[in-house]
Amino acid sequence: MTDHPAGTVEDISRPALAGRRPGRVLSLRDLRDVERYVIETIQDAALPLSDRHLDELVAAGIESIYRLERALPPQRPLLPLLQKVLLPRLVELWGSLELDAAAPTRQAAAIAA
Repeated sequence: MTDHPAGTVEDISRPALAGRRPGRVLSLRDLRDVERYVIETIQDAALPLSDRHLDELVAAGIESIYRLERALPPQRPLLPLLQKVLLPRLVELWGSLELDAAAPTRQAAAIAA
C-alpha cells in the first residue's frame, strides 16, 4: 500500500472489471476505489461505448474525481458530491466523444454533397 496526501493506492488481487487496470486501487477520502466507482457509474448509465471511448471516459472520470477531491475542504466527504455531479459530467463527456467520432462522417457527407 502506498500513502499519498490525496489518497491511497493499494495492490489488490481481484477479478478485473472491463476497462480496469489490474492490481492498483486508488482511494480518495470516503471513496474506497475511484476507478471502480467511475466504471460502475458508466455501467449504470448504460452508455453505448467502444473500448477506446470507455478508456477515455474512465480516465476523464478519474480526473474529474481527483479535481473535485482537491477542491473540497478537508474532512468533507467526497461521495455525496459525486452522487450529484459525476453521472451528468460523464454523460456530457460521452456526448462530446460521440460528436468527435461523428465529425469525420459529417465532413465526408458535406464534401460529397
